[in-house]
Amino acid sequence: ALILTTIAAGAQELSFIYNDKTQTASLTYAVDPTTHQRVAYPSSLREIPAKAPNGYRVTAIGEYALADCLTNQLTIPASVVDVYDNAFCNMCYLRKITFADGDDPLFLGITNETPEGGIFSGCTTLMEIYIGRDLTYNTKSFLPLSGGDFSPATSLMRATFGDKVKTIPALLFANCTKLQDVTIGSHVTTIEEEAFLNCTSLQNVKTATGLVAIKERAFASCRQLRSISLPMSLKEIGKHAFSDSGLETFSIPTATTRSEERRVGKECRSR
Repeated sequence: ALILTTIAAGAQELSFIYNDKTQTASLTYAVDPTTHQRVAYPSSLREIPAKAPNGYRVTAIGEYALADCLTNQLTIPASVVDVYDNAFCNMCYLRKITFADGDDPLFLGITNETPEGGIFSGCTTLMEIYIGRDLTYNTKSFLPLSGGDFSPATSLMRATFGDKVKTIPALLFANCTKLQDVTIGSHVTTIEEEAFLNCTSLQNVKTATGLVAIKERAFASCRQLRSISLPMSLKEIGKHAFSDSGLETFSIPTATTRSEERRVGKECRSR
């Protein structure tokens, strides 16, 4: 492998680590040739290219690769399958990030067994995220009470899952206390444990028509959540899935095998 600085799409100078054996490239941070210090990418960077200038497929965003970048929006291509810890840290102007639609899952934060703040540490203005494919990570690497990789994005308000997404993983948005609106794509079948735990501002959730399972404590402590529409496809509602939420009434599909009937709201009814 070698580090090479080259000119990428839009005449944006980017640095890559090339792996000749796999013919893949990993985006890394730029280095000033005089001071040998890390240099942040400028605000003109809007999209990471799917291919490096030598034609290798860009499959990873390395640790601190985009740290301190001044852009306010960024698109990650479907070719990327790994995002390392602190990849987006201190992107203090970033308002929207898009993980483009794709069939290959994207693995987040794979270098640090005890991450300090996750990949979005210091992204204090991030308000919107689009997720176009499955995200995965090792939840055992999270610090106690830290939430998922998005919890450091304290300003996050909107999240949209595209039609390529099948699962919303555990803890993904836990402790995102400003999150208000969530749109779930038509092919999502499972919302895993504590995916939206303690999203205390969450008000609107548009669920998928094919949703099958809502796991334990998925929406626990979502105190502003007043209503939710559960599709007829739903077969499982996990224990305490809506405990300490703002729900007062909701309909439980007749096919549901486990429910929160005794734990949520003033009235629950089957349909």
